[in-house]
Amino acid sequence: MKIISADDVDAALDFPALTDTLADAFRGGVHAPPRHHHTIANADSADQTLLLMPAWTDFRNAGTADGGFIGVKIVTVSPDNNKRSKPAVMGLYL
Repeated sequence: MKIISADDVDAALDFPALTDTLADAFRGGVHAPPRHHHTIANADSADQTLLLMPAWTDFRNAGTADGGFIGVKIVTVSPDNNKRSKPAVMGLYL
């Protein structure tokens, strides 16, 4: 596993390069099933949402596992966090 910090991402890709890289990846064959939504009920604040978004390289059509990827993006949406001076949306890609 390779850990890439936000600063590393910012240094490696500008926004146009990022969108071009993502477009190339999706054209190359990626499986991205529908994301999972889970509501987390709260007694004293707005409900939160947990999103799970898996994706992986189409290894069979690529004919190899070399250079392929598999991962999941995990996101929490906590609408009341702004009242606490915290981000309402937090995400991580594993």
